[in-house]
Parts: sequence; C-alpha cells; structure tokens
Amino acid sequence: MLLFSGYEKGNKMGTSDLKIVQDYLLEMVIDINKMCNEENIPLFAVGGTLLGAVRYKGFIPWDDDLDFGMKRSDLPKLAKLLEESDKYDLHIPELDSQGNYVRFPKILRKNTIFKQTNDDVVFDQRLFIDIFTIENVPNNPVQKLIHGVQSELLSMIGSYVFFTTDGRFLLGGKSKPAQLIVQVIGKLFGFKSYSYWNAKAFQVFGKYAGKKTDNVTLPGGAKHYFGEILSQQVFGEGSKIDFCNIQIDAPKDIHGYLLNRYGSDYMTPPSVENQMNHGIVYFKVDGKEIIK
Repeated sequence: MLLFSGYEKGNKMGTSDLKIVQDYLLEMVIDINKMCNEENIPLFAVGGTLLGAVRYKGFIPWDDDLDFGMKRSDLPKLAKLLEESDKYDLHIPELDSQGNYVRFPKILRKNTIFKQTNDDVVFDQRLFIDIFTIENVPNNPVQKLIHGVQSELLSMIGSYVFFTTDGRFLLGGKSKPAQLIVQVIGKLFGFKSYSYWNAKAFQVFGKYAGKKTDNVTLPGGAKHYFGEILSQQVFGEGSKIDFCNIQIDAPKDIHGYLLNRYGSDYMTPPSVENQMNHGIVYFKVDGKEIIK
C-alpha cells in the first residue's frame, strides 16, 4: 500500500565514518542485550541485523542501523528496565508524545546527537536501535483484513505527513508522480501531526495483544503488515546467534524468517551500487564531535 515509508536506504557513508557508527551501535547492543538477558526479555534480531549475523556474524558491512523485534507483551518490561538507566531512553509512540517520526519504538542513547539531515527538524535525533513489535494477527480472515488495512493505512498517512513536513529531505530522488501523491495525501491529513498518526498506527498494531492466534506480524517492518506475517512458531521461544563475538537472540526458525523477509537468495549480497545506508551528516557523543 505504501509507495515508500520511513528511512529507506538511499545513501552511501564513508568507510571510516561507518565503522565509527557501527562501534557505537555495538556498544548499545552489548549493554541492552545484557540487561534484557538478566530480566529474561527476548530481544530478537530481525531484518538486516539478523541477515548480517547469518551472512557475516555481525553487521552487514555497509549497514548503519540495528533492527530488533520484541513481543508487545514484553515492551512494558523493557520500558521499566530503561527507566532506571542513566545511558538509554526508550521512545514509544504515544498519542500525547512528539517526535514519533516512525511507528515503532526506539532505544535512544542519551547525550548523543545523530543527524541524518541538515534540515531543522523537531523529531528526536539521537543514536538509536529500532524495536519492531511482534503483534498478533487475528485468525478470522475478515478481522485480519480489517486489522491489516487499518494498520497500513495509518502507517501510510503518518509517513506521508512526515514527508511533507520534517521528512522533506527524503523525497529527493523519488519520481514526480510518487512525490505528487505523497504531497497530496500528506497535506490532506496534515491537520494532525505525523507524531499523532504514527502513534495511532502503533496503537492499532496492538489491537489483538493477549489474544491466542496462529500468526504474528511486524507491522512496523519494511514489508508492512501483510508482508511480515509469520507463524507464531517462527519466533517461538527463540534461539541464539553470533553477532560481533557476542550471543544475541534470534527467531527459532531463522531460515523461515529470512526466507519470508528477503526471499530464497538472501545469502547473496546485492551489487555494489545497491549497497546503501541511511547516511549521516553529524554525530556527537557526550559532548565530543565524532563526525562533522
């Protein structure tokens, strides 16, 4: 349903800058992984993070972010855990919060500035890890259709309102027809902020939390609600996988997840010209300028 959404990869970062960002992200993974393990909170590697662990036992060499999945029921536990942290914050999209430029939670490193644009924006610009909630999909096909359409529609509106306000820098390079559609929809629904629409989407994602269902989805993921649907058994109780010489949580059926997410040739890297990342223009940690 979405023409494009969120931070799509479309830039290339210099090798030295990329390694710096990866090192700081790895520090976050080590810290958060340790805290979650101590409290028995599964934090599943998903998306490019899981793919990197399988292909390279670490980061995809050109990647500059981290993706994890968490069951909706475990999110309050993580929130309580990070309340006591002097190093990390957890941002959960809520209707009364600002800066919800995506429709899923993020773990943010305190005392950092992590800019991916030079534009003046109001959303939170700190080093982050994405947390995609694993949501129940109703067994009833009509309810499933309604839930999926609501989730994708609200996600689309939030993205397009963002693209016509603080996310204008992401429109460059898109086709003129796509830009026109985004601008029309974004302005039509601009009577509410993108923070509101993304929080509303996140609220709808969890409609069937606590229900017994056969399938789950990661509706905040790159393939959205319908494209991310998997059997409950794919995540199950999880497994462990190596990532940069530490053990992190992964789905029980790693192959089944990657097959759905990337297709049967997921072990084949893309061509060099398609090895993109989000890019960064400025990075500051604890008062020290790291990238400028």
